[in-house]
Amino acid sequence: PNGMLVVREVGLTEYLELLSLRVLLEGEAASLAATRAPAAVLARIEQGLREQLDPARADPHAEARLDEEIHELVVAHCGNRSLGALITDIHRRLRMRDLSHAPERLVPAREEHLAVVRALQARDADGARRAMVEHLERVRANHLRHAGILPAAPG
Repeated sequence: PNGMLVVREVGLTEYLELLSLRVLLEGEAASLAATRAPAAVLARIEQGLREQLDPARADPHAEARLDEEIHELVVAHCGNRSLGALITDIHRRLRMRDLSHAPERLVPAREEHLAVVRALQARDADGARRAMVEHLERVRANHLRHAGILPAAPG
């Protein structure tokens, strides 16, 4: 209003709804991207993820860039601009409350991202969907734990 930018906080209920939508939509986008994602880009991302698995080479900034790159790659190569726009909007709205880079998620997320990339490299649409859904379900569970809705993870 009046030319002012208003930033609305995303409440917990909306946040959890957006996470559920993200699982559905981004799983489908990964499936569609399996036949379109450029092999050279996938190889570069895979190399970066493998480097992150080595504690001596792990870099949180590089990790965050790779995370964004994987999800942006899926959106860019799903072949459906409307689907991509929906996912991009969900990412933007979720970023207001993001916990995806929580320390306890770093190692599991690396392996989950590798599973997505390897399925994309294999041009395995079902595998890409499954890997993305499993990854995002774990992200969602982490958010539920942080919100006190699920008990803390064992360990």
